Amino acid sequence: MNYLLTGRESFNLKQRKNQLIEKLVGKDNQLSVSVYSGFEDVDIDEVIDDCNMIPFLSDNKVVVLENPKFLTVRSKEDEKNKIRDQEREDRDFQRQKVSFDKLIDYLKNPHDTTTLIIVFDSLDTLNRKFTSMLTPYLIHEKFDLLSEEQFKKEVIDNLKDNNVRIDKEALKELLNRLPNSLENWQRELDKLTLYPGTITIEVIENLISQPLEDNAFELTNALFSNDLSKALSVLNDLTVNRIEVFSLIGLISASLRMMTQVLMLIELGKSDTEIASMLNISSGRLYYLKRDIQNRSCKEILKVLNDLSQLDQDIKSGRIDGQTGLELFIIKTIRG
Repeated sequence: MNYLLTGRESFNLKQRKNQLIEKLVGKDNQLSVSVYSGFEDVDIDEVIDDCNMIPFLSDNKVVVLENPKFLTVRSKEDEKNKIRDQEREDRDFQRQKVSFDKLIDYLKNPHDTTTLIIVFDSLDTLNRKFTSMLTPYLIHEKFDLLSEEQFKKEVIDNLKDNNVRIDKEALKELLNRLPNSLENWQRELDKLTLYPGTITIEVIENLISQPLEDNAFELTNALFSNDLSKALSVLNDLTVNRIEVFSLIGLISASLRMMTQVLMLIELGKSDTEIASMLNISSGRLYYLKRDIQNRSCKEILKVLNDLSQLDQDIKSGRIDGQTGLELFIIKTIRG
């Protein structure tokens, strides 16, 4: 049997992939496992040829195809920007379609000693049309992000299981700092388990970094609160952490777009629960977003977003230095 594993909860997805590999060929039998990354230029013919080869010194073999391009929907942003000319876009799509069709042909008559595991945990949008065409020929297992309550329960259970002592305020701050990612949480848990005493809020502030998205929201909040000192301080913290300029612009843009989405959904009469679900954010994040956009309009936020887009073009064209440009953008936005 072959498998399709999809979802943004990469920790559980990877655990399932490793569980399948261990069950099929053993934990340490790497000679019977081939891995192809779809982020590279993978030749689907090579993947299929590998699937059709008999196992080496084993009864079974596993072929893993990670994030194949044909399962990615071209983003609306790519469509809008037309990064490549139309002819190249069309050729690229046709090549992906050919790869997909070849894979379907193989799955109709797969090799009986090979298990193909297709993994899609990319942040790109999943091509549902191609996915539905694959599902008759393999087992499709989904690994969606945990809900806010499920994630909180997982964190608390893990702390108890590892005998980590933590006070209430520290736990609250920990949960505020954690993105909804079990993979990230396991890394942070490793640090907390090494701490010898009871974990306080001061320990959390020193050990657990705030998500970059939180810093971006903090920066946009300072912009709309006309707090120049705070805005420049947050920018400096991000720069000290060696976040490149274009990543910073992307984070700020995402924060601004999130604000406009919240405003529009509020105008449509959506409840807080509906908004949080539609935007895949926690109720806590939504609370602070609503606080930050009080007395703001979409038009006002979109103007700042447009100024940021112009800055991005100016930096890329070499008309202004990135760090200087961001500082001037902040000063201009606050002082007008």
